[in-house]
Amino acid sequence: MGMQPVRFLERTGQPGPLATPPKPLPLPPRVHRSAGAPIAIALVYDRAWSKDKGFDLFGDKNRLKQFGVWASYDIWSLSKRAIVAAEVGWSGWVEKSHEMDGALGTQLGMSRVHIGANLRYVIEPWLQPHLRVAAGGSFLDIEIRSTENNLDTTFRDWHFAPFASIGAGFLLRTPTRLFESRSGDFASLSMGVLLEGGYLLSGAPSFSLKPKDRPDNLIALTSADLGKLDCSAGYFRISLVVRF
Repeated sequence: MGMQPVRFLERTGQPGPLATPPKPLPLPPRVHRSAGAPIAIALVYDRAWSKDKGFDLFGDKNRLKQFGVWASYDIWSLSKRAIVAAEVGWSGWVEKSHEMDGALGTQLGMSRVHIGANLRYVIEPWLQPHLRVAAGGSFLDIEIRSTENNLDTTFRDWHFAPFASIGAGFLLRTPTRLFESRSGDFASLSMGVLLEGGYLLSGAPSFSLKPKDRPDNLIALTSADLGKLDCSAGYFRISLVVRF
């Protein structure tokens, strides 16, 4: 029987192992969309220092904290670098304290709403100092609960106080187009931290102890004036900001 020749290559219609691979298709050209970011949304933490000793009944050393949100929209460009934005926001907190081995409990709740305007100057995209003014109202709710002599008695009062504030600070943010995709999406997206200090001038509502309820087997309870609570305070705020 004769030997058959060995065939190393066959034409099968498929590229052989030594064939040159096809060239990859070129990527589509990068698209750059507008990086303008007129809208800002932020989570904010405020720390305020009041001179009124009345806050000692509800907290420690007149230091008051607030958590909230705010949003702004650019409405006017004074120049290429100076921009005015309108702002709206809300913040609130609850301070609690217990005295006399828990026989006396106090609680102060405050909610604030405001509208305002800020002027920022773009030194660099990542550094933007600003001035901010705002006005709004505070809703204050105080509650004092006594469990002395096995009697559970609660007194409550609430008031509204207008306020105005002025502050200055700066924004540190991510570089322009950091999150931009090849198709141009998220070109305007940026994130940053805003630091601000200022002063809030507020009305001083007058509170009184008013019984929240009275069991039938107790004598009638009357109101007692607590005096005014001055809510004016210096403040420092930190905001986590997203612009787009």
